[in-house]
Amino acid sequence: MTKFLACALVLLAFTASAIAGGFKAYPGAKVDQKASEAAAAMLMAFGDDAESLKATTYTTADSYDKVVAFYKADGKELVIPSNPKRDQAMTLPSGEKIRESVIIFDGAADVVSSRNWVKIQRPFVAAYGFANGKQIAEDVRNVTAITAVTPK
Repeated sequence: MTKFLACALVLLAFTASAIAGGFKAYPGAKVDQKASEAAAAMLMAFGDDAESLKATTYTTADSYDKVVAFYKADGKELVIPSNPKRDQAMTLPSGEKIRESVIIFDGAADVVSSRNWVKIQRPFVAAYGFANGKQIAEDVRNVTAITAVTPK
């Protein structure tokens, strides 16, 4: 009876977690502390509500498409409109395109009003600089980055 009750409680916990949806750490991804600190600093630009949110950046060697599919199973992809300036900024000097997606888990219309979302990027640009008035990628890593913004 005790084993049955323990199993029932575990099953109930997993079911509640699945129903709640939202961010789950990608299997095998590792926290990048420095990138998490940079993401937290950027989050403060979102205004007053930013203090009730936290940002954590994870990295994985898994493909961009595999990571996006994992998160799309629980959220809705935000379509980021294309424009020439953004498209140019999302291209490395080598010509490689930076792929990026945003998945929202709480039904909000955008990241400003959402309290539970992820940005997925590959290759991961961990730092930018400026030269001759242009933004340039400085710390480019051949990994998929997952930056999660969740309630504290």
